[in-house]
Amino acid sequence: MITDTGIRFIADELLKMFKHFEPGKNTLNNPGGNFFYDPWTIMPAYKNSPLEDFLDQLGPIGEARVNVLKPSESYCAHADIDDRYHLTLQAEQSYLIDLRDQEMYKLEVDNKVFLMDTSRIHTASNFGFKNRIQLVVRKLLNKVTLFSPVYVTLEATEAPYNLRYLFDHSFSILLNTLNKEKLITDFKHDGRVCSFAIEESAMDRLQGCIKNCGFNVNAEFRK
Repeated sequence: MITDTGIRFIADELLKMFKHFEPGKNTLNNPGGNFFYDPWTIMPAYKNSPLEDFLDQLGPIGEARVNVLKPSESYCAHADIDDRYHLTLQAEQSYLIDLRDQEMYKLEVDNKVFLMDTSRIHTASNFGFKNRIQLVVRKLLNKVTLFSPVYVTLEATEAPYNLRYLFDHSFSILLNTLNKEKLITDFKHDGRVCSFAIEESAMDRLQGCIKNCGFNVNAEFRK
């Protein structure tokens, strides 16, 4: 689920900047256009700082944020359409957990940058006594030209209370995989509606996902 990128950065330099952050997700840069496809730019407050030095090593990136997770807390099981870079700034008995393969990855302040395959259902848990502080950076989605595109709009109808949970356990897994295979492009998401272009050869996989996602979906297709 996680792969060492070979990139190294002194985590303590960043911890000094962000140790005061409250629990939650704290964004550090601004979108430059399309949320998922266009590079984000660092906030003025962090220009000429260790954060800028770190982000420059990753190349063009999406949203960067510091996630602070309190002791004894976890995130709901989920997947994401975009993979994420991770650098641990503070951790004590904290883990990334691959729920598909039932594997735990202990988070260490080791100055290593990892790339996380977020197509797998996963969570993060803090079993320790102090906040888990993690720098997480979205990898931009692939912009591609499709050979035979089908333009898709999906809208959840009579959306259940656990829509995000069900969406992640179905569509997020598939869309992440198709992005890596360069079979989708132009993904957009707005509440209960998402749209994208998909290669016609992948339509059977999408239809199967619509059928088995666990909630009602109004699907529109056009060429």
